[in-house]
Amino acid sequence: ENLRHLDHLRQEKASVEQFFDSEKDFHRILADGCGNLIFRSVYCFIFEFFSMDVLHSHMRQEYGSTAFRDHTQIYEAIKSRDFSMAKLAIKESALSWVNLLEPGDDGAAPLSRPARSRTPLKHQNAPLL
Repeated sequence: ENLRHLDHLRQEKASVEQFFDSEKDFHRILADGCGNLIFRSVYCFIFEFFSMDVLHSHMRQEYGSTAFRDHTQIYEAIKSRDFSMAKLAIKESALSWVNLLEPGDDGAAPLSRPARSRTPLKHQNAPLL
């Protein structure tokens, strides 16, 4: 359902915020699907920690094209229960995401900036946790 919604957002050329909401939903579904409360809590915390970077990555995509490709690969790997396919999909998704991030004013990669630059969004409807 989430992938269909993401595809609909792409066709409608939705706002960055709508793509970000879809991104949060996708990761919430993944976290809930594992069935492990501790893993889910850690996963959601990590997503919240990087939420600003995730939002910025959507600003650099053409209507969610990278997210749609990567999320589809992850979904197909899970559906087929193929561990090597899942591992590759996650690796490619992480690389895609990092490549979408702009360097900071100091030239440092976004993930090397101090944590204070990654504060949760104030307009989020509900936290992942």
